[in-house]
Amino acid sequence: MDDSNPFFIQTSFSSGENYNSWKKAIKMTLLGKNKFGFVNGFILEPSLEHSSHALWQRNDSIVASWLLNSLTKEIQISILHCSTAQAIWNDLKERFE
Repeated sequence: MDDSNPFFIQTSFSSGENYNSWKKAIKMTLLGKNKFGFVNGFILEPSLEHSSHALWQRNDSIVASWLLNSLTKEIQISILHCSTAQAIWNDLKERFE
């Protein structure tokens, strides 16, 4: 992906050894894009009936894809059960912190 693309995140998590540097880089990137609330739980999922649910789901999917694409294939496979960006974040945090 072109690094001038606004969806580009230039960091890669490959093992427990670089988790802390990956986490810091991702946090800074998400804060800069006003999306960190999707992983820390500040931006809550609205009910399915709420008019903003589709927008929330779209943004959460974008954040989840950024997280997934910053991981090695082995780690990606291990978190495929996660349904939200926050679930991905918490799963990695529990395993590697």
